[in-house]
Amino acid sequence: MRRMSARSVLLSIFASWFAVAVPGQQEPVGFVASYLAEARGQLQAGDLAGAKAAVERALERDGKSLPALQLLAEIAVRLDDRDTAVHMQHRWLEVFDARTDPKAKAGPEALAERKALLERLQALDTKALDWGKLQAACVTGLADIGKQYRAKKDWLGALDVYQQLLQVAPGHPDGLAAVQQIRTSGGREVAVEDVYAGTDPTGGLSEEELAALDREHADWEQAWTDQSDNYRYRTNAGFLVLKTARIAMEQMNRFYRRFFHFLEDGGKTPAIEIRIFKNRDEYLKYGTTPQPWSAGQFTGDAVETYAGGVSGKESVREMYGTLFHEAAHQFVSMTGPMVPGWLNEAYASFFEGCVILSNGSVKWNRVPAGRLMPLAARLERGWMSDPAEAGPGAGGEWNEPQQAPPFKMIVEGKYAWGPPWYAPTWGVVYYLYNLRLADGRLVYRDALHAYYTSFKRGQPKDPAAHFETIVLRGSPLSTVATLAELDEPWKQWILQLRDRELGKTDAGDELMRWAAAALARGDQAAAREFLEDARELRPTDPEVLWSLAGVLEADKAKAQAAARYREFRRALELNGKAADPRGAAAAKKIDALDPLVARVRTLRQKLCDQGLVLAKDYEARQLPSMALEIARRMTASYSMPAAMDYYTQLALRSGKSLARFRVAYDERSLRGWSASDDGSFQAYGKLLRAKVPRDGDRMVTRELTCDVTFDADFSLAAELQVLATDDGKGYRGDLVGLCFGRKGDAVFHAVLLHPKGFLDLSSNRGGTWTVHDHRSVPVGSSWHQLRIDVTGNQLDVYYDGLYVRSLSFPDPAAVRGAFGLLCGPGEAQFRNVRILARDPFDPAARIERELAMAKVMSDPSQRQPGTFSGFVPPELGALQFVQGEPVTLGALRGRPVLLMFWTPAQDAVIPSTAWLRHTLQRGAKAGLAVVVVCDAGTTEAALRARLGTHALPGAVVAIDGSGACYGEFFIKAGGFGIPRALVLDREGKVVFEGDPGLRSGAEWQPADGPTYVDDVLSKLLGG
Repeated sequence: MRRMSARSVLLSIFASWFAVAVPGQQEPVGFVASYLAEARGQLQAGDLAGAKAAVERALERDGKSLPALQLLAEIAVRLDDRDTAVHMQHRWLEVFDARTDPKAKAGPEALAERKALLERLQALDTKALDWGKLQAACVTGLADIGKQYRAKKDWLGALDVYQQLLQVAPGHPDGLAAVQQIRTSGGREVAVEDVYAGTDPTGGLSEEELAALDREHADWEQAWTDQSDNYRYRTNAGFLVLKTARIAMEQMNRFYRRFFHFLEDGGKTPAIEIRIFKNRDEYLKYGTTPQPWSAGQFTGDAVETYAGGVSGKESVREMYGTLFHEAAHQFVSMTGPMVPGWLNEAYASFFEGCVILSNGSVKWNRVPAGRLMPLAARLERGWMSDPAEAGPGAGGEWNEPQQAPPFKMIVEGKYAWGPPWYAPTWGVVYYLYNLRLADGRLVYRDALHAYYTSFKRGQPKDPAAHFETIVLRGSPLSTVATLAELDEPWKQWILQLRDRELGKTDAGDELMRWAAAALARGDQAAAREFLEDARELRPTDPEVLWSLAGVLEADKAKAQAAARYREFRRALELNGKAADPRGAAAAKKIDALDPLVARVRTLRQKLCDQGLVLAKDYEARQLPSMALEIARRMTASYSMPAAMDYYTQLALRSGKSLARFRVAYDERSLRGWSASDDGSFQAYGKLLRAKVPRDGDRMVTRELTCDVTFDADFSLAAELQVLATDDGKGYRGDLVGLCFGRKGDAVFHAVLLHPKGFLDLSSNRGGTWTVHDHRSVPVGSSWHQLRIDVTGNQLDVYYDGLYVRSLSFPDPAAVRGAFGLLCGPGEAQFRNVRILARDPFDPAARIERELAMAKVMSDPSQRQPGTFSGFVPPELGALQFVQGEPVTLGALRGRPVLLMFWTPAQDAVIPSTAWLRHTLQRGAKAGLAVVVVCDAGTTEAALRARLGTHALPGAVVAIDGSGACYGEFFIKAGGFGIPRALVLDREGKVVFEGDPGLRSGAEWQPADGPTYVDDVLSKLLGG
């Protein structure tokens, strides 16, 4: 008898499996179903690669689709890929079990289905039951410990245990329910942002039921209505908006009471109505004579706004910023009815950044980017001389002035109120409320409240003198006595705040200094507040966590202290500092603070030991995906060095990744995306099309924002295209790209494609664009893929699957937040918009990045042409040296080098010589060589003239007369894209490339702070 091959046995098993439909299993609908149908058709036709691609697409839309997981397993068998087949079947079992209530009796069909699947799996994996048994033992043990933590109301300990449970058994219903209960019942330490305040606003209705009901209430005359203790509600923007508004406003009402010290002990506030129209047109039509430039208004008995925001681009979540602003006016009217109008609006704007948390509390004193960024841009350009500059024109239209009003102009209030005044007045109040000395003590907060309450008898004849008396002389820590003296400190403070919000500078160090100073003066509460804020910015910074844990321990907050010590130990491991002796000290402290931790540790260690044995067995049986899966679950939140080391080495050996992108766009509608009312973005099946009206030569952009935010590592990818015009001589659009790190309207980072042949990495700061990198790439009218990977504070950009560059930000928060698609004037289209979100303590992103960077550094084929980071760049070639002796990069090996592509014409627009002179001076002791290369359009006479007035002593300056050097470095002559800097280490490898980050129109000053290059130079030069 002829022996059958292993592959033949497997195929025989699967033949019976897929011959009939699996009973009890719900078939998917929509695009998942269409992709599965496509995959089955290609499978029958023998196109295994096409079938696999189609089912992968289905899983990107629904990673828990049981039919898709089954089908991928079958395809894997036919491809002789036993590893994937086993992994997908294990995943099928997990999804099936997570959906089945263990307390309910499963139907016979479902039980038969599971039994049949398990039998098929055991034919492929002789130890298939071992992993399930290990998971079950862990779930039982951790759930029991979790109940004990919850009984003690140790929410952090309970949360940690249940998160570990879910790491081992993702989707486990008891674990998910426990986490939800903890998030909604615990304090700030376990709450997360949730505009629903931990509730379910749908009332259990399905999407179809909600859609049908919303159609009945789509007209304003038939709008939804509701009532709560403090507000009435009316909206035709949908049932979810109705219920979410009720949840949010009731929470905000409690917060307003505390902030304004009004009815804090109870009692009802006058029940004004919250009216939310479904779009701007209806707001203008049905609202109480609203100003055409407004996004909302308080009428005395109602708050009115609409879904979409004033520009039509904001998400529904951001609409609540308008609600919180307008509803605050009611409390100002009750507690300070005679305050000046500017102060009324400034206080209301203060609440725009508030966020509702899952436990119903409010996170406040946050920066609304829509106020900060425009104000910072105006302050940079100088001061207004007359309030009329920010008044309406002859036709009644408001124009945004280029400059900012001085402090005194705002306080005096001698101007017509309109849009240009919101940002400056907010900036005054936010500055006075939050200004601190170098040791962290507040300067004006108490004086500001005294100023707010000083208008009980009306407004003074001299507003400026009144302000100086109450605020400046009323604060013992004030260093100024007049309003004029406040202008420059206010300006610098706002600009620094902007840089922190954008991630250009890191607020964590300042918070740590304030905490240290607070501890030195015995202010334990302030130190704790500063350190908790620092932890929000740096959740994996060992120094922050160690200091915070110590303060919490001193405060006898045992549960929180133990949790932060646990985080500290994980952070040490994550940062490669496991040998730090404080790790052992933290372990002892955890034991002393948390009596249950010994049980958790014993269970964890048992799971880790058994899990590693099982993982290694899977690897030995040539099933690396299951080995990776088990090892990863040991590492993500367990602080198990052995599992981490094994996972890292296995990922390196196998070259496999468990990461799976998911599609962010349902291809039928823009549900889940915040689309503009002007129809700039439209869904067309598998394509998403954009059309942005042109406005002369102005670069107008529209963003389509997804209502998803990232608070940990993530990846984002999409394919983009700008079609050629009918005559083939041009393009239908000017710009297309991805935006990310979005903090509000016109505040985000972006990777952009120009069809004429450029890729930009830029930041939009309230309408002001900063280009970090501008380079030539082949674009044209073809489809191209852009992908970004964010790991910690590191951004990696890929174009058509090839690495382009990396960019480091001082703070990971700078690149986290919302994301979306962007289109400039004209038309563009998108497809395959995909995202990959990570767990904050999952090491997979960091490990996979290390592996990817190793490939990029060792294999030039992995990089886009013109990308040099991490390796030796081309030689300079034949140059005309105008200043200094001729040099080559090879001859400079052993010295740090700054290679600058620069021209006199560019320097007149973006002055760079002041910063270059500063860099030459700071790098002199370390032997820094500065080589400046001008393009072929630069004449020797023009260069010498510029150097005569803007000297660069010590720099080597040359002209690339042939243009060959610019070509080798993929820089197009003509000015756009320069200045461009490359920093080479002593081995001649590029450690930085890109735009140095200098401002247009003004020479760099030390007060401007570091450029994008300076951090790299500091490390290279030793200070």
